[in-house]
Amino acid sequence: MKICPRCGNEVDEEMIICPHCGEILQKPSNKKSSDSLNIHLVRGLALFSLLLPIIGLIVGILAKEKFPMISKILTKFSLYGIIIAFMLLMLALICYLAMTFTGVSYL
Repeated sequence: MKICPRCGNEVDEEMIICPHCGEILQKPSNKKSSDSLNIHLVRGLALFSLLLPIIGLIVGILAKEKFPMISKILTKFSLYGIIIAFMLLMLALICYLAMTFTGVSYL
């Protein structure tokens, strides 16, 4: 426990602002905001990597009559991309569950 310099009441060590008088006890660290930014970036990239093969598959199907050879290649590799993205999603789920059960925080 530490004592607030303004009001003299005891407050927890982790407190940033005194709950009694509103005095700022310590400056908040920017680490959490940068970690949050990194997590949002990873989530955005994961979403993009899931959507890109699906968009390629749709374009490949729609271009079947005009460009049959390109459509065949695009459809084939889009399916590969969807399979790889699904496998990575399952790996991420396994890692998340392992971290949850062991008590490791990912933030």
